[in-house]
Amino acid sequence: MKWMTAPLAVLLLAGCSTGPDNNTEPCAGYETAYNELQDAVNGNGTPAEVRSLVTGLPGQLRRALDGATGEVEAVIKDSRDYALRFAAGNDDAGQAFFLYATTDVADACAAAGRPLDLH
Repeated sequence: MKWMTAPLAVLLLAGCSTGPDNNTEPCAGYETAYNELQDAVNGNGTPAEVRSLVTGLPGQLRRALDGATGEVEAVIKDSRDYALRFAAGNDDAGQAFFLYATTDVADACAAAGRPLDLH
């Protein structure tokens, strides 16, 4: 039975490991939502398309939160809060959303191993 102790201990310790940060999908979802809006704002969309993307942004960010953990989860939640106010017509919140995305969210995703490619 002693021969089983070491392999069993290794298996138990491996099961306790949290492994690498798995925020790939949340960061990818955030990146998609941001880039769609940014591309429309930069002149590729009509005012109606931009408004539709702004209105849909909180829902896209809510979906991006699925599976997010740690700092990535926290910054996407904060960004979603800006997006909610932006969708309600608060332009200052919109400006804050874009700034926050390119700083805090980008930094958190990069630290999690999934750098953002924001347009």
